[in-house]
Amino acid sequence: MNPNFFVAPVAMPWPTFLRAQGANQLPIFISGWGEDIHDPHNWYQPHLTGTYAVRQGMPEEMRDRYRDLVEQGVLEIDQARRAEIYSQLNQLVYEDAPEIILAYVFNTRYEPLYLKGWAGGLNQNSLVNSNTNNFYFYELSKE
Repeated sequence: MNPNFFVAPVAMPWPTFLRAQGANQLPIFISGWGEDIHDPHNWYQPHLTGTYAVRQGMPEEMRDRYRDLVEQGVLEIDQARRAEIYSQLNQLVYEDAPEIILAYVFNTRYEPLYLKGWAGGLNQNSLVNSNTNNFYFYELSKE
């Protein structure tokens, strides 16, 4: 990139990260979001008016710019009209660039073929503790 800049990524425990983020001590950071329900509102609200908008210090007037469309989108029952609303939101996000949106794949695991009992995929809480991503080995076996 530019030799005038030096970027040193620093990993930190989640509570420390949240404290530093809340105190505006992080000049730049990366964070992820996994949807709770598969619906556009589950992405637009946290990033444009809610948790992540606040954490990244998005100005209130920018959040206000998105708020009406976010609320219209979640309340609209006509799917074609909903698509129009979210298209308008996409255009605003494109124009404003309030955050850098990256592709993010999480909870992807590759296991050997002889491992039995692994269900794989997302939300497999019977085998994986979603908070710590640790295996519960009890249900696994080798064939």
